[in-house]
Amino acid sequence: MSLARTFTLSGTATAVIAALMVVAPQPGVAADPPFRTRPVTLTPRNQDVGAFVREFFSAAGLTVNVDARVTGKINGRFSGAPAQVWNQVSRAFNLVAYYDGSVVTVYSADQVESRTVSVPAGRAPELAAGVADAGLADSTNRVRPTGEATILATGVPRFLDQVQQLAAAAPSRSLPGMGGIGPNTAQIAPAAAPGPSYIEPYELRVFYLRYVRADDTKLVAGGRELTVPGVGTSLSRIMGDGSAVAGSISASYGGRTLRQSAQRLGGRGLNSIAPDANQTPQLTPYDDEYLGLPPSAPVPVVSAREPSPQGGPRIAIDPSLNAVIVRDRPENMPAYEGLVRALDIAPQIVELEATIIDLNIEKLRDLGIDWRIRSQGFNALFGGDILRRSGNPNTDTSRFGAPNEGLSLSGVIGANREFIGRISALERRGAAKIVSRPQIVTLSNIEAVFDRTRTFYVRIAGDRQVDLFNVTAGTVLRVNPHVLIDNGQPRIRMVVGVEDGTLLNQEVDDIPVVERASVNTQAMINEGEGLLLGGLTVNAQFDAESKIPLLGDIPVLGELFKTRNRNRQQTERLFLITPRIIRLDQLQQGGAVAALPAAGAGEVTARLPTGNPLTPPVLKDKKGTP
Repeated sequence: MSLARTFTLSGTATAVIAALMVVAPQPGVAADPPFRTRPVTLTPRNQDVGAFVREFFSAAGLTVNVDARVTGKINGRFSGAPAQVWNQVSRAFNLVAYYDGSVVTVYSADQVESRTVSVPAGRAPELAAGVADAGLADSTNRVRPTGEATILATGVPRFLDQVQQLAAAAPSRSLPGMGGIGPNTAQIAPAAAPGPSYIEPYELRVFYLRYVRADDTKLVAGGRELTVPGVGTSLSRIMGDGSAVAGSISASYGGRTLRQSAQRLGGRGLNSIAPDANQTPQLTPYDDEYLGLPPSAPVPVVSAREPSPQGGPRIAIDPSLNAVIVRDRPENMPAYEGLVRALDIAPQIVELEATIIDLNIEKLRDLGIDWRIRSQGFNALFGGDILRRSGNPNTDTSRFGAPNEGLSLSGVIGANREFIGRISALERRGAAKIVSRPQIVTLSNIEAVFDRTRTFYVRIAGDRQVDLFNVTAGTVLRVNPHVLIDNGQPRIRMVVGVEDGTLLNQEVDDIPVVERASVNTQAMINEGEGLLLGGLTVNAQFDAESKIPLLGDIPVLGELFKTRNRNRQQTERLFLITPRIIRLDQLQQGGAVAALPAAGAGEVTARLPTGNPLTPPVLKDKKGTP
């Protein structure tokens, strides 16, 4: 069923529509670019935004003109419907696209301005209605009459030029017939762009931090780089607009493996190799998988262009003062103050003592030692049979390894001194050796790294350059402690990663082979207890030959005067990690135990005037003293 509609147009409306048909190539389609439904896939790598926009609209089948003020760099992978991809890019870089029916013109958002356009007397309402009927207006580009002979046009430069042309082509009421095309000269008076009223008046506040860092901290140890976000970055992500914070080190968090080639010699040997599993960054607190949520669509990583200094809240940091500077509306400042106070708390200091022990299993067997440790349900056996002879071996869960194959255990030991004392007794008999006992002091939730490795460099010759790749072997221990209070009892949750590497006598292309073993686990223990990790086995064989001089060198008969010994040594490496909570009150009062004091952040407030923006603000503290 079809419906027929009849419209009656006056001579004035007909003239306005006719002028619109002359100015706008295809009226009625000039709101949003007509994207196709076929998906596009683009992968820019440090590409200019202008070049990327041209490539994107070309893939979408549209002609585009990019303004020179569109700047910035973009990285990431964009895949999906063109409308969705453009929505992501335009939001990230504050871009505005205007389609006049044939060409898409892309502007920066700060190029949107307002103009007051003079039209013939009495033509303002008809002109505004004609622009809306032609489809030239949208949420960004719009006109409204401000009088009988003036209209206020707001939008991008291309839209304003079209409105100016329409105003110049509009007929005057003084002309006979009222349907002529006699144009009048339009007087255009540019008006000041209305600034965002939601930041006027605004306020500056400086928060001086006591315990935590305002800027990001970069830690490099053990061949890995870890970035810890500061308070400035946290405030920007939660309260700000998500733009980069002035003074921050990096915008990516988590750990990553450093490249193994020397960059000053080229370092391109690893560029063509995909990263291993241990080279991927850890989950950040802003990832969906970290929060336990279902994974969402991948969000491209872009380098956002610095927005206009007039819109939205602004957060900056001063590393020299360890302070965060916030500019926002006065009613939002209590939220900043509460958030800073919650983040700037006294740290909990943890001392980590790691004891690395090597047990000679063959020596233990020669000594006939059958030694078992029992502590609060923990049960471990050194030497002898580790499996109990009683019970069903298929269902007996008390075993810690296979019989006569060394040690494989993980448990909590409460009596650390007794354990170390027994190890020292074995050390005197040559059955055990304490390799190292490092002590590290760190903060709660900050990873501590003990690195005892050897590194040598291998020269790799290429076509035009030579690279140096480092080969590392040794022991790397990573511990991230977290202090918590459970029913009034302090407990420590630890994330432990152990990597033990050894250089073997075998070689491949004249490069020694490195054997690595790693353990990654988590545990929660009470204060004063220790975590024991084991199961890292090293097997070594030694061939020795002794002979009688001269007689041992006689062919065939010399074998009677030779003695050969082949020794097989099996070493088990244990890691005993003992955390201790160090309270600040103990350091200041000579061991007195007390609760950690609550922390507060000092702050300075400055209310900026709205009348004269050049007037310097007066900084006052909480007491009102300048």
